[in-house]
Amino acid sequence: MPRENRQDGQAPQAVDVGTMLQRYAPEKGRLEALSAAGGKPSVTLLEPTGLSVTVAHREGAMTAETIQTPVLRTARLVLRPLALSDAEVVQRRFPRWEIVRHLVRVPWPYPADGARTFLQGATEDIRTGFKAHWALIPMAGPDELIGIISLWPERPPERDQRGFWLDPEFQGQGLMGEAADRVTDHALRTLGWPGLWLTNSLANRPSARVKERQGARLMDTEPATYVSGPGTRQVWWLAAADWLATRPNPPSD
Repeated sequence: MPRENRQDGQAPQAVDVGTMLQRYAPEKGRLEALSAAGGKPSVTLLEPTGLSVTVAHREGAMTAETIQTPVLRTARLVLRPLALSDAEVVQRRFPRWEIVRHLVRVPWPYPADGARTFLQGATEDIRTGFKAHWALIPMAGPDELIGIISLWPERPPERDQRGFWLDPEFQGQGLMGEAADRVTDHALRTLGWPGLWLTNSLANRPSARVKERQGARLMDTEPATYVSGPGTRQVWWLAAADWLATRPNPPSD
């Protein structure tokens, strides 16, 4: 589902290919492959966070829509931009089998500097507008993040625009669904995106239920390799028209 227009009416920022490779090859992992995307070359880079980034090379330049990471709020959460100071709590909360087994390309066992490496890349994403990354802070405490949710513009041929994880201690309370709804509304209402590509492991039913509840449509399944081993990836499309039709009123921060 290609983007035809930007909400602000400005053309996407053109980024030099060499600059993009210099930035993402050292910081996000190794260069995996060169592939073809719509007849134009593209490069796929691996991130240590477990997400892959594919940037199409169009008309001699890489075009990349940028995104800001504003503070957002829900009834029970504050979503604020990630910071390098979150490294200790991410290192403590994230490397759990219940979380990582459904992710891809996360180093396992998780290294002692895994959180800092991730946050160095995530804060650079925020600074440049390549991706938005929010820390989930519960208003009722503790005064530290309990999970992360990320959002990024559509970048064909990749079909994935959102990712999240939540400390198992706080699961089963609807908190991740609350955060996902707020970020989704930001993308589809505030930013005016036409929809979101979303994915999850077939074995990760809680993640699939978030998408089903939001009204996403299952579009495809494909083989994927997760930390737990070979599996199947579900690919969903959540159309802005469907989202806004059932949620006519914007959330109040």
